[in-house]
Amino acid sequence: MWLRLLKGERGSAAVVLMGALPIMICLMAMVIWIGQVSYIKSRLQIAVDRAAYAGASYMAHALNSISVANWKIYKAYRSLERDFVMESQQNEEAAKQRIDKYEALKNEQIQKISSILGSVEVNVDDIALRLLEANAPGSFGETEVDAGFVVAKDVESELQWKELSYNIITGQNFIDPDNVDGGSVNALKYLVKKSAPNASVVVMAKKDITPIILNALVGGDVSVITASAAKAYGGSIKKFALKGGDSIDDAAKSISEEGGDYLYRSAIVPMWTVGVEGTSY
Repeated sequence: MWLRLLKGERGSAAVVLMGALPIMICLMAMVIWIGQVSYIKSRLQIAVDRAAYAGASYMAHALNSISVANWKIYKAYRSLERDFVMESQQNEEAAKQRIDKYEALKNEQIQKISSILGSVEVNVDDIALRLLEANAPGSFGETEVDAGFVVAKDVESELQWKELSYNIITGQNFIDPDNVDGGSVNALKYLVKKSAPNASVVVMAKKDITPIILNALVGGDVSVITASAAKAYGGSIKKFALKGGDSIDDAAKSISEEGGDYLYRSAIVPMWTVGVEGTSY
């Protein structure tokens, strides 16, 4: 009798086990699927963070390059002003040579700044997408680059420009400079960055995942979507330009000694700070 009961219980356990096995397999498959999605999403998030940060870093570098070019303009202005103040009794040809030298350097730096402004958005987009592909192969990405900052020479026109005058000495005899003809040049001192939308980059990425086990239940590939934003912040193009010294190293040393920091840097920021509410996917 006991033997028959024992065999019956074993049979019932086997039936229960056979019935529960599919459920256990589904639960295990679900755990594997969730782990797969979580891993891909975390890797994709790291990739977009790196891409956004790299884009913002390039933007900060561009702004710092503009600051250096602006410093060179101010240095040329200081040199011209010093020449005219210290050597006001000079002939016209010497004065014109000094002005031409100043104008050439000023125009060269303005052209350099214009080139940076004209290419920064394309370069940020390219850098961000290249880094995304390198860190998340097979993903599809888009960027939203806000590099609409403008550097102008007419924001503080009375402060940015100054008329420098010089006196002309003709002949070999000394003549009081107040009683001789003179000339002047309207010299640009520095440029100012206009108030504009934030210098920022948003990277949005999507990657399709093929389920390892639950392909039939999930119904094909599933897309994982994530995004990240970064900004170029801080710095001051004007304040950096107004630092003294005969070299960039001197200017940087002066800034360091006084505890100021007029260079731009980059950082990852929350999406809402750049005005992007969602992705286009």
